[in-house]
Amino acid sequence: FEIARTLGGGYDLRFEIGTPPMNNDRAIASLVASAGADLLGAANVLPFKKGLGAEDFGCFMEHIPGAMFTLGTKIEGREHFGHNPNFDINEEALPVGAAVLAETALRFLRGSR
Repeated sequence: FEIARTLGGGYDLRFEIGTPPMNNDRAIASLVASAGADLLGAANVLPFKKGLGAEDFGCFMEHIPGAMFTLGTKIEGREHFGHNPNFDINEEALPVGAAVLAETALRFLRGSR
């Protein structure tokens, strides 16, 4: 505080609580993995690499069980992560992701938990 005052300023120190952590519901994650394995082959369903990225999906899961998965959309030779102006995806993967989501939803509705 003294440094800010010396320079003619001031400050307020506030701690803000962020979003909750994004932790997949085990039953839903298992359902997604099972649907993915049946549609794409078990060798194509890989464990999620843990990271410290920010994600607000945890807010949704405070209200209903859910699971997040990633979809392989890499374009060989153009491997740019999100928030990069050169980021791009292989759009041919989008129907695959839609199929996994649809199959997961059908299994959920049928009670295959």
